[in-house]
Amino acid sequence: MKIVINKNSSISVHDQIYSEIENRIRSGILRAETKLPSLRKMCEDIGVSHMTMVKVYEELETNGLVEKIHGKGTYVKSQFRNMSPSQAEQHQVINTRTEDPDSGGVQAWQDEVDDYVTQAGFRFNNNLKHSVKGTNLSLACLGQHLLPTRTILENFLKSDLTQKMNDWYPPIEGIRVMRETSVSVLSDRNVEVSVDETLITVGSQQALRLIARTFIGPGDVVVVGAPTYPGAIDVFKNRGAEIVEVPIDQDGMNTMSLLSICECKKVKMVYTMPCYQNPTGAVMSMERKQELLELANYHNFMIIEDEVNGQLSYEGSTLPLKALDTNGRVLYVFGFSKLYGHALRLSVISGSEKLLSKVISAKSSSDGGAPLINQLMMASFAGSDTQKHYMTDLISSLKAVRNNVYKALKSHLPSYVDVNLPKGGMLFWLTFPSDFNCNLLHYKAIEKYQITFLPGEFCYNSKQGRNQMRICFTSVSEDLVVDSIKKIASLVDEVYALSKQF
Repeated sequence: MKIVINKNSSISVHDQIYSEIENRIRSGILRAETKLPSLRKMCEDIGVSHMTMVKVYEELETNGLVEKIHGKGTYVKSQFRNMSPSQAEQHQVINTRTEDPDSGGVQAWQDEVDDYVTQAGFRFNNNLKHSVKGTNLSLACLGQHLLPTRTILENFLKSDLTQKMNDWYPPIEGIRVMRETSVSVLSDRNVEVSVDETLITVGSQQALRLIARTFIGPGDVVVVGAPTYPGAIDVFKNRGAEIVEVPIDQDGMNTMSLLSICECKKVKMVYTMPCYQNPTGAVMSMERKQELLELANYHNFMIIEDEVNGQLSYEGSTLPLKALDTNGRVLYVFGFSKLYGHALRLSVISGSEKLLSKVISAKSSSDGGAPLINQLMMASFAGSDTQKHYMTDLISSLKAVRNNVYKALKSHLPSYVDVNLPKGGMLFWLTFPSDFNCNLLHYKAIEKYQITFLPGEFCYNSKQGRNQMRICFTSVSEDLVVDSIKKIASLVDEVYALSKQF
């Protein structure tokens, strides 16, 4: 377990080390009853004082994450302080890993292999995977019952693009027809770019990773919303960036707080989701969009605009930040997969040619380009009349689902739970009293009902969000979402009483 600290960071060395170990435990990489390295080894590996590590281990123990066994060492206790390691092992639904019966179990040497994982990303949490048994409300996606998979395939087979299936390797930047399609789709979003200002990627996560790999290095300051998309936190932490959080409210990123940061730090990049932000559903106001662009010009930083939900608008419409960008500050990431098919894994980055050429160079050493057939299938569908009819029907259907789920949340949850009504997108963001433990609620929901959601702390880089949670209302049928809400609500008062004890 290699932990790299940034001694120039505004976050203390103690907090950096604590956060890295805590994230490994909560994500399931360090399982219950795993032995932590000795204090001496941690001090030698990280290069910190013995007292610093003693305080880190003591805080982990105080917070119920580890326990000391006299004469043996320090062991991971559980994700929840009211459970013992043996209890955690008995609840197999919490730990879905299986061991090869012929391997003799997990060997000790594997636990001793050094790794360089930072955030221990939420994508690797065993409780938040597609394959988890039960009802999964943790993933921000459309369910299979909503996706136009068959339509896309049939549309493609009828098109002339099938003749290109046997072409040689696709260009790194994407095939011409897919980039032209992207230009047309972005134009419908009022983002006017040329084909040379587009790059096709294998999903939005790769897009973020490529941009970060190109422009972000150790110590660079990246500003994100608080809360924000967990996958972005992982990407920036893995680049060694100093992540600074700015509050998110109903009008999006707080630009006055960003101004304060810019006055005391050299900001390299700002990551934002102006249209139905993940996880809050906030829409950045026009005033703040203009202020953000002005700050970028004055303080000389770049902006990543991540859009996956902008088209899913139930009330009015949204305007991307990129549509207002006159100085090439914004690298705009537009995702196709969320709305048209997860398996297609396609997104487009649009930006100035000078910036984009550097990202393309980084991509050339990463892969051989997005899969050809996936690009051809999407090019035959996106922007077509069939796709536009699909989006019209989808928005109408999901608006009704959103309304009914909101009624269920307000009806079944206690009045002390704040439920944010999204004007678009796929998510509900719930805030409980400050002393409520949503991690414990998550455990109870899995244990009793096999229902998962996303605990709020995944959406922060700092120690926040323990009293918040995110629910996706589009990943399973409406009836199943409503039924799950009733079951979760039945646990809330019990969990609140337990939360207050700790």
